[in-house]
Amino acid sequence: MASIKRFEAIEILDSLGFPTLRGRLYLDNGDFVELDIPSPVVSDPKEPVALRDGGKRFLGYGMRRAAQIITEGVTQKLKGVSVFKQKEIDLWLEKADSTLRKEVLGVSTLLLVSLLVAKAAAKVKGEPLFKYINELYKSYFKEEIILGSFPTIVITLINGGKHVNNPLDFKEFYLIPSSSYKFDQALEIAMSSYHKLKETLEYRNISTSTADLGGFSPNIYSNLDALELITESVLKLDLKPGVDVFLGVDVGADDFYSSSGYKLSENPQAKRAEEFYKYIAGFVKNYNVLYLEDIFSRKDTKNWKQFYQDFSEYYYVSLDHMEAFGKEGLENLVKEKLGNAVVIKLLHYGNLLSLFKDIDFCRKNKITYVFCQEVSETNQSFIADLAVGLQSGFVKFGAPVRGERVVKYNRLLEIQKELENLK
Repeated sequence: MASIKRFEAIEILDSLGFPTLRGRLYLDNGDFVELDIPSPVVSDPKEPVALRDGGKRFLGYGMRRAAQIITEGVTQKLKGVSVFKQKEIDLWLEKADSTLRKEVLGVSTLLLVSLLVAKAAAKVKGEPLFKYINELYKSYFKEEIILGSFPTIVITLINGGKHVNNPLDFKEFYLIPSSSYKFDQALEIAMSSYHKLKETLEYRNISTSTADLGGFSPNIYSNLDALELITESVLKLDLKPGVDVFLGVDVGADDFYSSSGYKLSENPQAKRAEEFYKYIAGFVKNYNVLYLEDIFSRKDTKNWKQFYQDFSEYYYVSLDHMEAFGKEGLENLVKEKLGNAVVIKLLHYGNLLSLFKDIDFCRKNKITYVFCQEVSETNQSFIADLAVGLQSGFVKFGAPVRGERVVKYNRLLEIQKELENLK
């Protein structure tokens, strides 16, 4: 049984140009595995944080201390431990930093160690990472997740919201190829739609500048116009909306909600809660929308409950950030009937065990879980193996462009072949 010889970590830059970590785990048999991990830059007040150095270097975002903790401290504690002791290692990581926001060691510091151990164990066993993750989950919860399906891709085509330099209020506008297509076919549809949308924008003399996730950032005011542009583009490809492809939105409603209501750029006055509900209900019916995320403010519980009651049978009503509140947040989602799907981001977890616990809860309560990339990313594909190994309903990796996004889609192409070989 291979055991840990040492860890090494260094600073690297993520897709936004901020420091993050690259780690290596060396085994006593002379082998090693390597992994890059994203690190949070701007986070919700309740979400975990990275351990940053402060000071002037890298504007305070440096991560030398975090790298040193892994290289020296973690090596000292875990040297000689078998890589197949994942649960014990994860429990040790939880004790090493038991704070809610991982303020002692940083979430990326802890998560990098946990993921390196799993990657090393899969390599020692000589099996694909997704298969090892699947087996690891089964060993924890005594439930077999059948590797029988492939996550449906939710592709970012247009970006808006407060972090993008355009007037659109909604954060993201998605294209979702039908689950009836094999993954490689779905990816072809996504790629073709992305480039056809660019042609459509150019034809209409609209800017084709892009945002951090690779989606276009057109200078338009109406959220409905964004849906119209995507629909126009897929029709040009002879695809049938509602049959071949569906649409989705991340509304990000908290960003334009206040005590006076929902303030949209396209309207001079804020919409009252009941008016905004009708606005949302109208476009989901008219634009073949399948997936909706953060459609109301977290303070607007009444609308969440009403929408779930009216539409959860027909649409995926998803909440981001719910998992950041841990078990209590997920239990509240079920108890209050706020949604039927939840976004899962790795940086909300300090280790695999804590992630698995939320997946277990979702599965027991029939909540669809959606594995999602970070805004600041690395050229690493671990999340693709997680999504397949744990049979995620959807994956959101951004647009089908840029290395840090494409590497995850390319890994899914590889997994598709590996799954075929397992049958």
